[in-house]
Amino acid sequence: MRNWPAIALLAATGILHVYQFWLTPPSLPMVTTVLFGFVYLGIGIALIFAGRKALWTARIVPAVGAVLALGSVAQGQQKLLPWVLPFVMVDLVVLWLVWRKRPVQT
Repeated sequence: MRNWPAIALLAATGILHVYQFWLTPPSLPMVTTVLFGFVYLGIGIALIFAGRKALWTARIVPAVGAVLALGSVAQGQQKLLPWVLPFVMVDLVVLWLVWRKRPVQT
């Protein structure tokens, strides 16, 4: 059984991370955001196949992304709204979704 809500959230947030590039002036946090967007999109696609590596990647990368995003806000590099807080909230929901599912045996 696939974790479709997590797949959909990762794909959607990945697309929005990349889309933010056209709406925000370029900076180091923006480049990091875009890279995480591509990674989130890749993880969302990989979760369709539900291997252990994809599931563990989906458990680790959103946590790292949330910490980096909040760290950039704490350092004054980004504002909390309108982008960072919703992205961190999606990261937390994805983490909850993938931690409640057991890895599929492959």
